Amino acid sequence: MLFNQMFPCTEEDTAKNIIITSSNKSDDEYNNEADEKLYSIHTTVGVEYLGYFNNAKSKVQSTMKFIRRYSKQPNQAIIFTASDALGTYNSVFKHNYWRAVYLGKNVVKLINNGTIKYFCLYQSKPKQYIEEYAEIVRINFITNGPDAGKYEFILKNITRLPQNIHIGTINPVSIMRGRRTTLNKLLSSTIVNQL
Repeated sequence: MLFNQMFPCTEEDTAKNIIITSSNKSDDEYNNEADEKLYSIHTTVGVEYLGYFNNAKSKVQSTMKFIRRYSKQPNQAIIFTASDALGTYNSVFKHNYWRAVYLGKNVVKLINNGTIKYFCLYQSKPKQYIEEYAEIVRINFITNGPDAGKYEFILKNITRLPQNIHIGTINPVSIMRGRRTTLNKLLSSTIVNQL
């Protein structure tokens, strides 16, 4: 593919060109021209490989920077929203379980290495606050059904917060995919804006 981009011609054109040019050139001239084209191909492939390698290296460095940055903050918690219209808070969360949450690769790593240890839910109307948190035992990737590609949380030790944490001025939609904070902030805040 790369060769065709560098030398856009058909095989028939190439054969004709070689026959015509080779009859007008000495063997040394022909060999030098072939060496130059081969060097050009190797240089282009090398540049492409180097670009790919640098891109991959940059992604790895970015991931490691993210993990180092957040792993320095001990006892992190992650907050999601819960629509209480169906009573899911009492029927699911109260039973040490939560399901169908999208998580990014970096967040999964932070949960699996124990940096993010706690889970809590902002309950929508009529309550509109966070009142409890739980310890994360583990997360499982959902592989089939309507929630495939999402995660489920297995939890333990649901604990009441010292005070309810109200939404404040932020839009609840902004925490649908998860908002990270520390346990200390969770225990001392009164509005989500402070987290």
